[in-house]
Amino acid sequence: MAPFLKQNQFNRYSSCLSRVGSLGRLTRRMMFRRKLGAIAAQSRALPRLAALLPSTLFLAVLTGCNVAYDLEEAATSANECQEDSDCGFGICDQGVCLATNTDLNSVLVEVTPAASTQKIAGVRFLLDRGQLEEAPTATESDALRSDVLIELPHVSQVSGTVSGADLRPSSCVDYVEAVADDVAPSQDGSLPVRVSLIPRERLLGLTNPAFVTEVDSGDQRSYSFELSASPGQYDLYVEPLAMAGDCVRPPYLVIDQEIAAGEVQVELELPEPSRLSLRVDWPDATTELDGWTVAVLERDSGRRLSNIVELSPDARIPGKSQYQIELAYSQVDGGDPDATVELIRLAPPETSVAPTLYFERRVVELLQDSVGVIDQIGALNAPVSLEGTVDFSQPEMMARAALSFSALSVEGVAPGTVASFERIVESDEQGRFRAELLPGTYRVLIEPSDPGFAQRELEFVVSSETAAQAVSFEVVPRARLTGSILSFTGDPAPGVKVEAISRTASSAYNSDDAGATSFARGRSVGVISEKDGRFEILVDPGEYDLVARTESGSDFAWAVHLGLSVSDADIGLGTLDLPLPIKFRGILDSLDVGSLPSAFVRVYAYLDQQRDVANFDEAVELVQVGEVRADEFGEFNLLLPSFLNSFADSP
Repeated sequence: MAPFLKQNQFNRYSSCLSRVGSLGRLTRRMMFRRKLGAIAAQSRALPRLAALLPSTLFLAVLTGCNVAYDLEEAATSANECQEDSDCGFGICDQGVCLATNTDLNSVLVEVTPAASTQKIAGVRFLLDRGQLEEAPTATESDALRSDVLIELPHVSQVSGTVSGADLRPSSCVDYVEAVADDVAPSQDGSLPVRVSLIPRERLLGLTNPAFVTEVDSGDQRSYSFELSASPGQYDLYVEPLAMAGDCVRPPYLVIDQEIAAGEVQVELELPEPSRLSLRVDWPDATTELDGWTVAVLERDSGRRLSNIVELSPDARIPGKSQYQIELAYSQVDGGDPDATVELIRLAPPETSVAPTLYFERRVVELLQDSVGVIDQIGALNAPVSLEGTVDFSQPEMMARAALSFSALSVEGVAPGTVASFERIVESDEQGRFRAELLPGTYRVLIEPSDPGFAQRELEFVVSSETAAQAVSFEVVPRARLTGSILSFTGDPAPGVKVEAISRTASSAYNSDDAGATSFARGRSVGVISEKDGRFEILVDPGEYDLVARTESGSDFAWAVHLGLSVSDADIGLGTLDLPLPIKFRGILDSLDVGSLPSAFVRVYAYLDQQRDVANFDEAVELVQVGEVRADEFGEFNLLLPSFLNSFADSP
């Protein structure tokens, strides 16, 4: 018996099993496992995608349903063949050209169930660190392909309530900021909160979103919550939503907690908060800090751990440039307590031209009379009025531009104090702009509105010697990338989306709560190849991966070219060939809901700076190499590139 079925046989047979229900799914899993050894023995080339994930991906021979196969029903596509000579160095397999070997080392598979899928909708599954098996090169009649069953594990069904420990007078801080109205007390002592599960794993730039829910009050006045998440390690962040009593209940952060698959019951009690009496000393007696706010943050994430207190005239100490306030904060739970450092953030009003300042709590709490003191501020210089122009290097050119100023250092800030100051302004149509900035050193990102001109990033110093200064920044046209997309037989490939995906990114302070802007130098852009396969892309200076995304159903694999360095000069890339594909087809099955119709499958390769790598720990980024949507029975057919190209290897 042949180890692999033709495409329509495979589809029809697994469709038959899908209609059987849970018994069919069980039978299908057993058959995938039992046939693994037999297929490996019969196949002359062991498919290298077989070991993608231990115990979750399996080779298959599907038997048992009586299904007729009709060659005339096979769909036509751009990658078509009748014999091996149509396929260059590949072979013709069931009317499609396929590769006989692959250099692809390791992949990550992402499965996103459709929004209509009950229980697991919104839960993304990452089947990562999958190793492609080393196998002998296939012979002339052997194509690399793999029939797989992807079994998604049970999701975590997290539910529970959050209550609060009794507060002693010594830990009670009265509410002074605006809060929601009092809420009716629950019968079980639970509190209305927002619960966030933040994944600990950072997947090489791939977005790993948090799972967030707010409690719902039931008939018995119990503030309970529930959410679905993929199993893994999480930080648990709890934010009280309303006032419950007269004392502050600050947010609470528990780090590095395992959330297991299945039903997870959480009965969490907010700890008794710590109380911080804080005095803020301002060196300039003519300046007031009215409207500034103070809060305690967790250092690594910037998440708030305390209430927010606004400095007001009522908080001023009469006759002095000092403010006295009370904060209630929760200490971080879990992880290494010696590595936890809280920050105190002193932030100006949005309309103020002043920096946001950060101080380590343990430094501030070198107590005098049991009061923490912030006196490291120093005398800040007055703002400077900066007037300038964006010069488009072409006399007839006029356009707008956005300018982002992010301070690398601010004059007047005491040593050991971290200061953050940013401004974003927009020029008029003549390129003229005005900005109020503090003296210091800035990183400036200029983004022209005209797509023909490139971003520019530079460092710029604002002097404290004059109150008004003038400057001119020049921008130049974007570089042109030109080339042609050809198939593996040398024929033009029209209608291919060619994308230049930026690799270059940097950030100031990695915290949304701290309000820092993340700079990304180089904008990802894409075009569609013309009838003769030619394309032209305008790009900013930076580092890029070039990905040619073929149309779904074309039976062509994507082409991926890694590590292109772009300055301000045009680059002719010559011809970029679509690689021979390897076939990756199978069935999506969830332990919670069964088959997954219309689920989306994305596949990524692990990369170092210039090429794909086999070891996840050696990787520095991911690049997507294919995607497909499953059909109404949870079945998919995806062709992956048999190799990735590197511009570093080009002559």
